[in-house]
Amino acid sequence: MTALVDTRPLALDGGSRSLQDILNVETIVEQPTADIDIPINKGAGLQDPRAEDDHIACGILDIIGRYQVYDKAFELNLDSRYKNTFMPLLVRMIRLRSCIELVLPAFPFKSPNSQDKVLGTLPDKAEEVSLALLQGMCDAIKGMYEPGAQLTIVSDGIVYNDLLGVSDLDVWRYGEELRRMALDNDCHSIKFARISQASSLLDLPEELIAELDGENYQRSAPIVRLALERTFGDDDFDVSNYIKGDENVKATYRGYIKFLAADLAHQIYEGDEVATSSGASDSSGSTTSGSPSKSSLKRRAQKVAKQMIARGKYFAELISKAWPDAIRLSIHASNSSLKIPIGVLPNLRPGRVTTPWHCTVVCKLDGTFVPMKRTDLSSWSLPLEPVYSQGRLYCYRESSDLYNWGSINVTFEPLYPCGLCITALQQQTQYAWVPMQKLRKLVELSAPVILRNFEGASNEHLFVAKAREFGEVQTWNFGDLLKVRDGFGQQGGLNNVLSSEPMPFHYDGIFKMVDGKSAVPRFQCFTAATASPKGTGRTLFTPSRLVFQNLPHLYTLDYLRNLKWSVRTKGFGADHRLAGLPLIDEHPSTKLPIFRFHEHWPSSRTTFEESVVTIDDLSEEEGTRVRDALEQTMYDRRVCARVEWEKGDVLISDNIALLHTREAFNSNQGRELWRVHVD
Repeated sequence: MTALVDTRPLALDGGSRSLQDILNVETIVEQPTADIDIPINKGAGLQDPRAEDDHIACGILDIIGRYQVYDKAFELNLDSRYKNTFMPLLVRMIRLRSCIELVLPAFPFKSPNSQDKVLGTLPDKAEEVSLALLQGMCDAIKGMYEPGAQLTIVSDGIVYNDLLGVSDLDVWRYGEELRRMALDNDCHSIKFARISQASSLLDLPEELIAELDGENYQRSAPIVRLALERTFGDDDFDVSNYIKGDENVKATYRGYIKFLAADLAHQIYEGDEVATSSGASDSSGSTTSGSPSKSSLKRRAQKVAKQMIARGKYFAELISKAWPDAIRLSIHASNSSLKIPIGVLPNLRPGRVTTPWHCTVVCKLDGTFVPMKRTDLSSWSLPLEPVYSQGRLYCYRESSDLYNWGSINVTFEPLYPCGLCITALQQQTQYAWVPMQKLRKLVELSAPVILRNFEGASNEHLFVAKAREFGEVQTWNFGDLLKVRDGFGQQGGLNNVLSSEPMPFHYDGIFKMVDGKSAVPRFQCFTAATASPKGTGRTLFTPSRLVFQNLPHLYTLDYLRNLKWSVRTKGFGADHRLAGLPLIDEHPSTKLPIFRFHEHWPSSRTTFEESVVTIDDLSEEEGTRVRDALEQTMYDRRVCARVEWEKGDVLISDNIALLHTREAFNSNQGRELWRVHVD
């Protein structure tokens, strides 16, 4: 992908000025790509275009609502509040067919407490996962509304950093690395803005506005902070009354005190009582060693929290002026009447919401990302080992001999939302050398597993031979290996498998009948004989564990255990009618619950034979509601990995624990995968 700087004008304060003059917004731009998402409700069949727009707006708010976080200080069901606020904005954008503007003040700098909370001063795996999550939210919106969404992250770093003893240079470096990370990971719907370019700030020297380097940024930061207070400050403002009088502000204040107790734990200020340490204050009022007493720390946290609340009020007013028509997102708990609180990391526990700049990420063997304090690493139930990237500590992962591949020099990269990419670091690393039994165990834990930059996988004999090392190859009527490509009408009894059409989510072998039962293979081994055309022809994988985590609350695992389903199709060489299939089963190796399903695929979605799926023993209306909820979750960006193939890739997936599907692709551009089934 070619990355460009987006220089389109952006309106601030009702005006329109160029990027260089106003916003210094970096955006990754690429050609529009094909996408696939199950729409929540596009108002199919509605005759009134305005009603259609309303349905799309509701769907977009439902997508954002998937990322919403709740706080016990507020009522659980807040949908009506934020819908009343943001529906008019969304409908106006949709009727203009414009991109949906989202704005999120966030990503200021790493916590200054690298002893207890974070790994350092620069973005790491926590930010990488967070950006992927936010890009996924934007992709989901584009999946149901073609113009898509653009998320502007406005760093509040220089608004608060001096209060926490973080240097302006550290704020600059954090922001620059975050921009590079977004570019490297193709977060093309995310852009970044600096508050110093907001035209509403008063009397900023022109020579400081560009902020082209760290030195200039350091000179401008104190002036920007002063301009923010001068522009939006009020001599009669009483921060204590402000906190008491607004439930949203009160929740933010309490949250500040909570994290400040840790952020300031190792900083001593003039007048503090010292609990441990011999550090003395420097000219800035802070020290590099030692710890204040609990009483001093509490007083300091309260004082800083009030200063942050005051500056946050000014900052919020700047955001409101600069992005008056954007959907306002927030990382702070609120009643959702003016902004929508979202979680920017996966696997957040209720009441334990955190952010990438306040935590360390642990990567479990099953692919789960667990955010925690750095001090909690020592109490983890399993041994951990550090992971480095570009010479610096990046995250921790569970220690395992499965990562030891001897003399083969590889990296193991956990992927969001699921999967593992194993990349050979040296040229001419042979696929023949891969330890297949270790790979099998990794696949059972964290499928899909991609192997990249290995040589020899495009050799048919070697590819099948390595599959035999992995397990027992399951033979079909066409042999051991299937070349999955557009058959141009020659389907070989495989319905739409050998076509360029999209396919329904499914597990392989459901319609391969042996002695009256489905002969479901344990694993799928793929290799890419060609690359996929850019943005199309991706293979989608949905793991059971993420389906269970992200289903609507009504559909609990216990509820699903009691349901059966049926499917009928005339594809795959026979009139198949399978009934009484369990939605939930048990994995033969891990013994964990697994999700077994086939997506409903009516004739309106295919030129081949349809697949009709029903939920047993429920009314048609309720069965359709359950089926739609399951299918929507399968495509959810927090659940579903979308693999874009590079030539020579090998991918192995657990056909028991995961469902998979394929996007449509352009036959003229070519797409060919080789597949072997293994038990």
